[in-house]
Amino acid sequence: MPELLLYFSTAGCWILVSALAWRAGHRPALAAAAAPPPGAPRADVRPETFLVPVGLVLHAMLLYQRVVTTDGLDLGVANAISLLVWLTLLIYWLGGLAYPSLSAMLGLMAPLGVLALRGGDLAGAEREIRAAIEEKADVRLAHFNLALLAEQQGDVSRAISEYKKEIELHPNSYKAAFNLGRLYESAGDRSNQIAQFKEAIRMNPSFAEGHLFLAKAYLDAGQNFEEAIVLARRGVELEPQGEYAPLGHYVMADVFARLGRRSEAEQEAARGQALERVNPKR
Repeated sequence: MPELLLYFSTAGCWILVSALAWRAGHRPALAAAAAPPPGAPRADVRPETFLVPVGLVLHAMLLYQRVVTTDGLDLGVANAISLLVWLTLLIYWLGGLAYPSLSAMLGLMAPLGVLALRGGDLAGAEREIRAAIEEKADVRLAHFNLALLAEQQGDVSRAISEYKKEIELHPNSYKAAFNLGRLYESAGDRSNQIAQFKEAIRMNPSFAEGHLFLAKAYLDAGQNFEEAIVLARRGVELEPQGEYAPLGHYVMADVFARLGRRSEAEQEAARGQALERVNPKR
């Protein structure tokens, strides 16, 4: 195939795939117009299912013609970038073979970056996340991100519901349990706050923030002081330079002070202050 024709065929194929992917991302807005009549069979195979491998083959042929020459391999900057793009697309396509379409594969990726990519467009972010859920109901982090959106919108009850849904679908979602505990803390529900922090630690025993915030919850509740010391110390051990490491030292300092262990309290307070001086943004 002539190189120019192959070039335009490859570019056209990827443009078409991009257009179909964009349409999949805006599926909720287009659902009413695109929905089949009641009772009609649903088409599970979409054009992008076939276009991605076609694009990969065309792209590979183009790379072969441009890279493999009579003088050896020509790996200039343009060819190297094209090769990296092809390898990236190939990896994503192979990783998505278990899913019914490219849009489903993209749906898995959307929840992970949609909040940052949207740059504050909450309505658009929610639309894309729900499009991902429509493609695959148990997409990891989808309900977690919906909970974050609900928090930004001030809807605490919906955020709690979404975090619970994330945990229901993915029982080891320790960050969802932790955030749920923080919401209960803001609502003054001490019992559920402590329960969720415990769940976060059970799901991930190496989660430093879970230990530190559970220790603080015990301190605030005026109970389990010895356990609070153990938790705070463990949290600091897990992330001695972490963002919340000073909190662990301050919790231990406060508990020691309440127990009359003044020397130890002063030592821990000094350690917390030293960490904050190293990084004032903590």
